[in-house]
Amino acid sequence: MKTLNSIFYNNFKKNEKLNAIFINNKFLTYSDLNKLTSKIAANIYKHKIKKPKVVILLEQNEYAYASMFACLRVGGYYSPLSSENPKILNNQIIKRFEPDICIVDKKISKNYKFDKKIKVININKLENIFFKRFLKNNKISYVIFTSGSTGEPKGVIVPHEGLINYLKWIKKDMKVTNRDRMSQHPSISFDLSVLDIYGCFSFGACLYPINNKFDKLFPANAILKYKLTIWNSVPSVIDLMNKTKQVSNKYLKSLRLITFCGETLHEHQLKSIFKAKKNILVHNTYGPTEATVSVTCEIFTYNNYKSKTLMNACLGRPIKNMNITLKKYGDKNISEIIIIGPQVALGYWKEIKKTKISFGKIKKNNKTFRYFKTGDIVKKINKNLYFFKRVDRQIKKLGHRVELSEIDFALKKIGVKISYTIFHKNKIITFIEKQKFKTTNGIFKKLNLLLSKSHIPDEIKIIKNIPRNLNGKIDSNKIISYYLK
Repeated sequence: MKTLNSIFYNNFKKNEKLNAIFINNKFLTYSDLNKLTSKIAANIYKHKIKKPKVVILLEQNEYAYASMFACLRVGGYYSPLSSENPKILNNQIIKRFEPDICIVDKKISKNYKFDKKIKVININKLENIFFKRFLKNNKISYVIFTSGSTGEPKGVIVPHEGLINYLKWIKKDMKVTNRDRMSQHPSISFDLSVLDIYGCFSFGACLYPINNKFDKLFPANAILKYKLTIWNSVPSVIDLMNKTKQVSNKYLKSLRLITFCGETLHEHQLKSIFKAKKNILVHNTYGPTEATVSVTCEIFTYNNYKSKTLMNACLGRPIKNMNITLKKYGDKNISEIIIIGPQVALGYWKEIKKTKISFGKIKKNNKTFRYFKTGDIVKKINKNLYFFKRVDRQIKKLGHRVELSEIDFALKKIGVKISYTIFHKNKIITFIEKQKFKTTNGIFKKLNLLLSKSHIPDEIKIIKNIPRNLNGKIDSNKIISYYLK
């Protein structure tokens, strides 16, 4: 596997008569997907922009997937945005990314006003032209924007070589074939979707976007309905299935593999899966966006899962060509993870200072490797690594990275002078010192315009005074002891 273009070309050609996507109650073949990719590529190429930067602002559908491959085909790179994100957030990212081209649909084009410098491609108005060449792949494959501590999203620059290495792992460990039916549950703006999209279309499987409201609420229903063989999501989706009593053999019967990433996997989640189906495999993977989705994998079976879930499910061993080093942090056996290898990002988009803080380069055997300081603290028990906590105030909710300080920053924008957000018992709780806001209804309304759903607090508490220590700093321990007994 030398380039992404060669992977897609060879696979599309090999499987042209097979089904690639099931959407809107119909199948699209690999031939259909290739034709749509070629058409979008031609509509990008006609603007004669060398190495175009493209924003993909579309729903979770065939046009979004084809647009990704089209960008790569013309030697460009892209940033995927969710159409469900607040308009303010997407505009913020577009302004920061400064794309040459935005790909949208009819509905989105009516709701957004783009800078005159940006070329807008409406998928409902594509010219009937086709691009059959494959230009040299860019060093960058895509840029995904994640939560930033200052309220400004950080763009993670994912390299071409990183995605290639990740696909090699998918081929080796997941063993995806043209007989597989894969879920596509995460938003395209969430890097976990890379596993679904690239893992499926690189090996001839059929992709099933989980994009209607009913299937989002009852994901196990989609597994049953579509007879999926591979499910990929954050672990908390299993809790959602458990609430509706759908973690059973009836619903999971078709699955051969479940892959988790994005948040901590717990024993009760594994227990419910193996109770429903003993002969299923579960992959627990770990990795931040800055390391191309994931860099470790632990394979769980009915016979071994109990021995590998102590604090939580162990993170597994590094995948081929990737390395993990541990930097001691505090007590014995507690360390920060540092990731080394080709999947490490090239840095943060136009963030030189932040890039220097978190990224670096080392030399080994006359070769230079990139590294990333994750801020993830782990405990080592019996040679296995278990997630312990974050160095900073960053947490994960439903697999999405959330900087708690970003919520406080957004509150300042809407007139809240003093606030402090904590993560307590799997809930995001924001405390506000009593001012002009007497109820929380108006605050929630305004936050919904500024933040994505994953960042909205579960609770907002208005209190007289936020506790502080002798240095005048907000005391989070006192907040918990005073207000969250």
